[in-house]
Amino acid sequence: MKLKARFSTTIDMRLFEELNNISKKEKFTRSSVVEEALKLWLKRQREKELEKAYRDMKDEDQRLAELSIHAQSEVL
Repeated sequence: MKLKARFSTTIDMRLFEELNNISKKEKFTRSSVVEEALKLWLKRQREKELEKAYRDMKDEDQRLAELSIHAQSEVL
């Protein structure tokens, strides 16, 4: 069994109503809906961080390639 932590939070009333509606419609507890939403949000954040890291690596690779071409031209 996974350990669970209990906490209290305050959210906008419209979000709370949507949470209740989803919970009833899908027959999930509010806690499980919030837990799943947080997992999805965290996954999206990690994907954004990876995308940024790959863009940064691309920029660095481009810079190194330009330095290499410049260095080779000086040798020749």
